[in-house]
Amino acid sequence: MSKPRLNPAGLLASFFVQSKITSLFVAGCLLLGVVAIIYTPREENPQIIVPGAHVIVTLPGASPREVEHLVVQPLENIVKQITGVDHVMSSSMNSVGILMVQFEVGEDKQLSLVKLYDHILGQRDQLPAGTSMPLIKSIDVDTVPIVTVTLASKTYDDYQLKRVADRVLEGLHSLKTVSATTVRGGR
Repeated sequence: MSKPRLNPAGLLASFFVQSKITSLFVAGCLLLGVVAIIYTPREENPQIIVPGAHVIVTLPGASPREVEHLVVQPLENIVKQITGVDHVMSSSMNSVGILMVQFEVGEDKQLSLVKLYDHILGQRDQLPAGTSMPLIKSIDVDTVPIVTVTLASKTYDDYQLKRVADRVLEGLHSLKTVSATTVRGGR
């Protein structure tokens, strides 16, 4: 019976199975791993700076589609020209357009916000007449909610559901580990 012909992966595997160097190689990898674990710096809460901002512009009386075409898309084009912008997300609602701008990790927060403000106000003429002055609100990693609870019901109306949310909010306020809570929505 002849020996089966091996492909390159099989040849490599058979070399390591039959070689006496394999155990030395494995021991060296384990030693390097232990050294890497010991000397790699660690922090419990690393300070990662990811500058970002919300840009809020209103166009009274406009539908979400009009806000998207007249306000949000021109703003996205303006913002994408700024160096250091990582990505842009947008949302269009009745009379309001919101852009969430995130800069690259490590960018200087103050400088990024100044560039954003200057760029938007310098090209404000690309927005239609009747739009409000763009409101630029800085956002941090610390201001992003870590838990969001959504309430919905087929039996409760908006008012009753808002009252339930307010009671839940009161209960959350009583916890020592909760810093800030808000209720959004309702009528």
